[in-house]
Amino acid sequence: MRRLLYARIALVLGLSLAIITATLSFSLSVSDEIILFSVRESQFNVLLASIKRIQGRRNALVEMYERVDLYIPGISTAQADSFFSQYKAAMRKHDFQKAERFLGMAELSINEILVNQEKLIPQEVQRLEERVQESFREAEEMFVNLSQLDQQYFQTSNNSADDHERHRVLRKLIVQLADKISERRLQMEGAIKSVVVIKQERKLNMYEDENLIHTIPISLGRLGKETRTGEFKILDKIEKVWGYYQIWMPYWMGVYFAGSSENGLHGIPWDGTGYRYWEDDIGVNNVTYGCVMANDEDMRKLFSWSEVGTPVTIID
Repeated sequence: MRRLLYARIALVLGLSLAIITATLSFSLSVSDEIILFSVRESQFNVLLASIKRIQGRRNALVEMYERVDLYIPGISTAQADSFFSQYKAAMRKHDFQKAERFLGMAELSINEILVNQEKLIPQEVQRLEERVQESFREAEEMFVNLSQLDQQYFQTSNNSADDHERHRVLRKLIVQLADKISERRLQMEGAIKSVVVIKQERKLNMYEDENLIHTIPISLGRLGKETRTGEFKILDKIEKVWGYYQIWMPYWMGVYFAGSSENGLHGIPWDGTGYRYWEDDIGVNNVTYGCVMANDEDMRKLFSWSEVGTPVTIID
């Protein structure tokens, strides 16, 4: 009986020891895992904080980069772009120290670009102003409807917009003007042009496909040198000619022969001393020696618009 009792006690003690040992072993492994997890969580938090800091700096640089105007001649972002590329490669390799270094180099490059940009943009605005004005002159001579674009340009030139805003508007205007000039040129090439001079009203009408596009006040031949009536054509076009009466005549367009010379269309004449004739007589008095005369601006438009062979009808 005693042996059986001792055997049972030994068995219980053995089982108890095994349970205690297993429990102690489990407790130790859980504790180790908790410690290991805490270390990993701490490392993860440090890593996450580094990534957030780097991304915040990158986002600030992107905002700086967006201030760069790539349309200004002389501005290049090649160096900054290279640093950004190297930053991305370092981030993919989790080399955050190198990534931050490349961001610092990109920041220096962008700052240098922005400083240079402030020096260049006033010059670029002035250049674009000149181009826009040239395009406006060309468009006006081609009788393009510029009412909306005129308003845009006026607002930009007369408000407090800074150079960056003016640069943006002027760039847009150049494109719009080029489109309108191109469209108008195609329209003009396909149109049937004609000129009608109405002597009694002292005006010259310009037509395209029988549609009146422009009217010019004029002066005509004086008493004894009256401008001839009839159906004619533009015979020749010369920017400036020395006339029979010893005067220069700009934007010359010959219309018909009168003796040994031509009568035609021209702007305000001047002589060898620079004296300009008959400016105040346009639309008021007939003072020429048979030609049709208009102000230089109007005659320049007619000169640019017309072609050799354009019909000219002169009626009383």
